[in-house]
Amino acid sequence: MENKTDRVVSNVKETDKKSGKRFKNLLPKVLSLLFAFALWFYVVSVESPVNEKTFEGIDIEIEKGEDFVPYSGRNATVDITVKGKRSNLNQLSADDFSAYVDVSKYDKADKYDVKVNVDVPAGVTLTEQSVKLITVYLDESYQESFPIEVDYLYDNIAEDCLVDEDNIKAEPETLQVTGPKKVIEKIGRVKVKADYRGEELDSTKDGRGNILLYTEDGEELSDSDLRYLSFDRSAGYTIPVYMTKTIKLKAEFGSGYLNSDNCNINISPATIRVTGPAETLRNLDSWTVYTVNESTSPNETKNYALSGKLPENTVSEDSISEFKVTVQLTDTKTDTLSLTKFELFDPDELGYKVDEPNINIKLKGVKEAIDTISESDITLRVDMTAVQGGRAPVTVEFSTEYANSVIEVGTYSVKVK
Repeated sequence: MENKTDRVVSNVKETDKKSGKRFKNLLPKVLSLLFAFALWFYVVSVESPVNEKTFEGIDIEIEKGEDFVPYSGRNATVDITVKGKRSNLNQLSADDFSAYVDVSKYDKADKYDVKVNVDVPAGVTLTEQSVKLITVYLDESYQESFPIEVDYLYDNIAEDCLVDEDNIKAEPETLQVTGPKKVIEKIGRVKVKADYRGEELDSTKDGRGNILLYTEDGEELSDSDLRYLSFDRSAGYTIPVYMTKTIKLKAEFGSGYLNSDNCNINISPATIRVTGPAETLRNLDSWTVYTVNESTSPNETKNYALSGKLPENTVSEDSISEFKVTVQLTDTKTDTLSLTKFELFDPDELGYKVDEPNINIKLKGVKEAIDTISESDITLRVDMTAVQGGRAPVTVEFSTEYANSVIEVGTYSVKVK
């Protein structure tokens, strides 16, 4: 007799058998579905007969002849659309395409609308291009230099000032322009702008301004012409502003014993009218043209050329080519002292000795100093290292008290043995 437990076990086994059969029937169906999907994907992505793709920014090359240079059309690009199998299109980039225009057949300088040709790789077909024609300007490459004029503007100039128009200049003085010959031939004048309207012109102006190109008729070159030209767009300039002024001619004292107490100086003419840079003359009321030298003789009168004596870049307006200087010395004296004491300079121990008992030194200076100076105030230094022909040079040195009151006149030496 079958018990309940046996029936349960029997039913479970029967159920497992049925589930296994269903799983075996499902697996072929899943595999068939995956195969069908793979086949569909292959057909769509690889074997699809037609697909399109756009490539952007393809450079347009210009094929030119030897005589002309293209001045427009350079750096042009084109976007294209091509069709073909997806597998082919996916392998391409913009570098696989080329675009060009051929202007080698043209033999005249002009602007031309030229067809844009596009080469595509095998397996694809061009269906659309964004640019079919480009304008190419052909001309001879040309270069010319033009003088630069300074175009200066002002509405207010300082009193007594004037613009020295003859010496206005640009830096550099010429401009080199490179570009199409037909455009360069339009250039008649080149100017650099210097605009000082709204301010007082009171000194020489150095600056930098924009370069402007004009035709012979005075019309400024258009932007459409300028874009083809290569040149420096700015230049420097100098606008000299001069003034005319009367200044006093004067003398000055050098170092030493001469000063206003013992020396009177007269310069003729006393004043002179000069023209020069405003910045030089504006605050200048006098100018030193002579320096008193201690070797000046009493009541000395000399004429000197004015050339080179005036402030830099100034000229005389009085047609004066020279000036006269009269020097009168007062409270000065010339005298001669006989000196016997010598100090030897003999670091090399050459063994020389002075072979003269005394030496006469001529002195010149302030009268009071000459009258009171004595041998103890003077040192005679004999340089034994510079003996020549049996004589040694003598240097005269004064004590501090007389250093700026007395000088020796002439050079001296003593006999040695």
